[in-house]
Amino acid sequence: AGWTESDPLAFTEWFDQKLRVNGEQLRRLLCCLKAWADANSAKCTMISGLAFTISCAEQCSGAQRDDVALVWTVKRVAALIKTRGSVLMPVHPNDDAIAKLNDAERHRFLLELESFVKQGEIAISPDTAKKRAAAIWKGLFGDRFPKYDVDTGDDSGRGGPRIGVYTERKEPSIVGGGRFA
Repeated sequence: AGWTESDPLAFTEWFDQKLRVNGEQLRRLLCCLKAWADANSAKCTMISGLAFTISCAEQCSGAQRDDVALVWTVKRVAALIKTRGSVLMPVHPNDDAIAKLNDAERHRFLLELESFVKQGEIAISPDTAKKRAAAIWKGLFGDRFPKYDVDTGDDSGRGGPRIGVYTERKEPSIVGGGRFA
């Protein structure tokens, strides 16, 4: 393939602008998407971390709760890839960050995103019991989902980001209906 001209400073500035608009929630959502990709990489060819960063930053759907924002954002990312078929670099050289995926790989990846959305919508529903929601998130994130005793509510007393995956080795607390606190 060889050398590809790029502008990392311009990309960093672009991302920083997205952070100013979306706040630190964007960074937490990216950590979650990358953790999900890591936990599920055996199921299909995943897009790169760069492609996740671009698509998530472009499609970030803020919500008060990170779990809700994550599901909404993944839904929008799936729709973007399905309709556009690409994730374009927002700065020079403006190439496709998912060009390495062939049609079959892209289709399989979209199926995984759509499955994430369907399961995530159940987990964030106020009608979903904590035990079921925790099981759904555990199924999506594997060992990246924190240990949580739904009967006692024990999460070892640790605080952290309001999403059900490890970031900076802190575990979140889960509250009623499968929502993260």
